[in-house]
Amino acid sequence: MFYQEQYWQEKIIVNDDSRAREHFDNLKDIIPPNACVVDFGCGDGQFAIVAAKMRPDARILAIDKSDMAARDVRASGAKFAENWSADFTAIDLLYASHSVEHVPDINEFFHEASSRVSVDGYFFLEVPNVANISICMGNGHVPHTYMFSEDSFRMMARRFGFDFIGASIAGKPWPGSDVLWHLRVLLRRNGAPMSANRQF
Repeated sequence: MFYQEQYWQEKIIVNDDSRAREHFDNLKDIIPPNACVVDFGCGDGQFAIVAAKMRPDARILAIDKSDMAARDVRASGAKFAENWSADFTAIDLLYASHSVEHVPDINEFFHEASSRVSVDGYFFLEVPNVANISICMGNGHVPHTYMFSEDSFRMMARRFGFDFIGASIAGKPWPGSDVLWHLRVLLRRNGAPMSANRQF
């Protein structure tokens, strides 16, 4: 499941769009005219809202289970859905910030993403940066169902028809560590068929 209401009730939603704007500024040059942009697991919806404001020519869809997100996203002019929409099947940019670590089946998710992102379309991911075992074991990750490293995404890219474009780290350090919090990855759909063996 994505961010459920019981998860967001434990957080203070401050509607701070600074990180969403930073992401949009970094990605804007790869978003073509009249693009289809999907914000998967949109949380408080800030990226979809920023994208809708900055690119009124684009079709923007935010996906999440949260009614809180639905209200704000729809007010921005973007569309909102609780699951993948049949109207958004040729995606130019699939954006997933701190959401794929919550999905119940990562292979199923990447299969769906690969089938929906257009050839030469992009897939941006941001996840907790689990750079070593001490970070994985020494910090609370509930409700995370998966932990990823850069190598994880290189492997998934090969298996699901994406090129690995690059990765970076950002944010504050993990508690008691000098490793920065966020791992950011950019993939591009290359049109290759998905591997028949999609299991880890």
